[in-house]
Amino acid sequence: MKYLVLFDIDGTLLKLQKGIAAPVFFNAIQDVIGFKISSDIPVDFAGRTDYSILSYIFKQSNFPKAYLESNLNEIYNRINDYFEVKVSKEQITVLDGVYELLELLSKNGSIRLGLVTGNFQKNAILKVRLAEIDKYFSFGAFGDYAPNRLNLPKMAIQAALSNDIVSIPEKSLIIGDTHRDITSAQHNKMKSIAVATGGTQFNELLKFNPDAIYENFKDYKNVYWKILELLKII
Repeated sequence: MKYLVLFDIDGTLLKLQKGIAAPVFFNAIQDVIGFKISSDIPVDFAGRTDYSILSYIFKQSNFPKAYLESNLNEIYNRINDYFEVKVSKEQITVLDGVYELLELLSKNGSIRLGLVTGNFQKNAILKVRLAEIDKYFSFGAFGDYAPNRLNLPKMAIQAALSNDIVSIPEKSLIIGDTHRDITSAQHNKMKSIAVATGGTQFNELLKFNPDAIYENFKDYKNVYWKILELLKII
């Protein structure tokens, strides 16, 4: 049985240049359903599934939810098409300590690394590939797997099993930059590590009682040993 360390992507592993994501979502929806959307709609991307974000945009635009459901896969594909064209390696910043932490974890034979992210699968894979960290992740659970992020951690365990990696929630840990990462871990009886490298401040994350919390992963060795401690590998 293996220990799973499950990473969020945006704000945890990397950051995408500001001002790209929202216009891509708006333009993709307009392309598919043929109706113009106001660019003034405020959208909070932090820790939410892409399905949840799309649902919010449709609701704020007074579009029937049936439009979303019947066009969902086409919208995902269109968003991915835009990202493929608009996003380059230079527009993605891998956060401090991430390369080093992933390298340490990947060399521990007891641990397997996976993704738990609100990004739909194609977009998640595109981002980690452009960031050149895709080699560390062999499985994951993504925003197009379930509307509710609380369901993704157990789906990640199932995805690991399909890769012949056997684990259980008690041997799993989620690392993320929002309260939704923390609560999804707690909901699934997993350990959590919060990092304040996204849009949520350290003190705000602390209110949700993660098992450990860091300003960033610059001291990656300390983070590594904390992961081993929380999972009781040492």
